[in-house]
Amino acid sequence: MTCEKLKDIISRDEAGRNDRDCLLHLRECEKCRELYGKLFGLIDNLKDNKEKVSSGFTDRVMDKVTELKAPVNYNYWKAATVSLAFLFIVTGGLLVIEKNKSGEVAVEFSLAMPEAESVSIAGDFNGWDASNAKLVKKNGVWTATIKVKPGRYQYAFVVNEGKWLPDPNALKFVDSGFGGKNSIIEVDKLKLLQGFKLSLRRVKI
Repeated sequence: MTCEKLKDIISRDEAGRNDRDCLLHLRECEKCRELYGKLFGLIDNLKDNKEKVSSGFTDRVMDKVTELKAPVNYNYWKAATVSLAFLFIVTGGLLVIEKNKSGEVAVEFSLAMPEAESVSIAGDFNGWDASNAKLVKKNGVWTATIKVKPGRYQYAFVVNEGKWLPDPNALKFVDSGFGGKNSIIEVDKLKLLQGFKLSLRRVKI
């Protein structure tokens, strides 16, 4: 890690502030986003690889990890781990608020579009049926909470019952196949947060 600003943020021992400040920094610092994006990309590639790694691979990797010297205390690494896990939250657009016994996670989707007359959400998690996933407007921000199981999903907002828009705050996108973009949410990388949300990016139709 070479970013001095991020080092300073995650080395603080301030409960509740580290995660927020780290997320805000990651939204502003392209180098940090790229670094952590590569780390998570490596993890995904390993998970998706059908070939098994050679015998003893894990032991060799862990031996190398334990050889690294970290001139920081436990709280530093704890904060760093939490901040890393928070990276792939769709900042501003998503807020995990609950995880139940069935393994489902309640995710709050948000879209700042005060001039819209209606907003719904459709994705892999609801069979692309926007009719049963309407967002509620409050203070110009549309929100809806949907329970999904851990996994990787595509989704999009449906504005005024006809205009399909990707989440402007998403960190990952994919072609929709209809000339537009879908947003990506990776629920398995989300952490449970209580009462935490970044400011939303307002969108015009």
